[in-house]
Amino acid sequence: SGTSLTAEWLQKCGLNIGDRLLRADPSNNRGHFEDLDFLDFHKEILMDNGVDYLNVSNKKIIYTDYHRAKAVSIINLKSNLHGQWGWKEPRTCLFLDMYHELLPEACYLVVYRHYREVVGSLLNREFHSVRQKLKFPYKNLYRFRFKFKEADLIKDYLVSWCNYNERLLEYISHLEKSQYIVIPDDQLVEHSAMALKGLISGSGFKLSDYPISSVYEQDLKGKTYMKIQLPNKLKKKAENIWSKLNSIATNNAIVK
Repeated sequence: SGTSLTAEWLQKCGLNIGDRLLRADPSNNRGHFEDLDFLDFHKEILMDNGVDYLNVSNKKIIYTDYHRAKAVSIINLKSNLHGQWGWKEPRTCLFLDMYHELLPEACYLVVYRHYREVVGSLLNREFHSVRQKLKFPYKNLYRFRFKFKEADLIKDYLVSWCNYNERLLEYISHLEKSQYIVIPDDQLVEHSAMALKGLISGSGFKLSDYPISSVYEQDLKGKTYMKIQLPNKLKKKAENIWSKLNSIATNNAIVK
């Protein structure tokens, strides 16, 4: 959803977004800019709850005393090392209730993307991540077999998009308006100066206005399966969530 671009840009603006970052890979050759301390921790919580990042559905995540203590230790480590810091890790959406308790004054920059593009992007990533490891003639055979599981993948991806964004909407409703900025990914470049100004105002960070155009590459969004068939019931749910996100973004005075 444009979060890698956002994290790289904010790092250029002077915000520390992690001392150990996830490496680049074929799906993102500039790097994901995800803090491995938070990434590994979030994977651990999900594993302990018997779910993965796509298949959490509406299940309530249970935090043990160990989880909370570890979260506190990571936050204290970052605070001791850096005067101003943040992190990008999409699974954070699933743990916002815990972080609100530990970081009640945190400021959030929410970059969201249309559900059809997200589903298409994930399909594209799944297809090519496996196919590139195969040799001819298995590459063509995999293309044929992929069609048989495509419908199930589309459903899983769309359910996940709804789940993540529903949790975001629920969480935002409990925050002060000064604590969050919501913006669609296709307007981030155009309105980056306004987003940065809002972030500085809400957080008190001292950041420089580094031009986002210097780190933006249009082709990194990649091609997506734009003709995919979405389940009607889930599509209606996703469209409703999409409308709510757009409404918040407009009211947030970032986009008109």
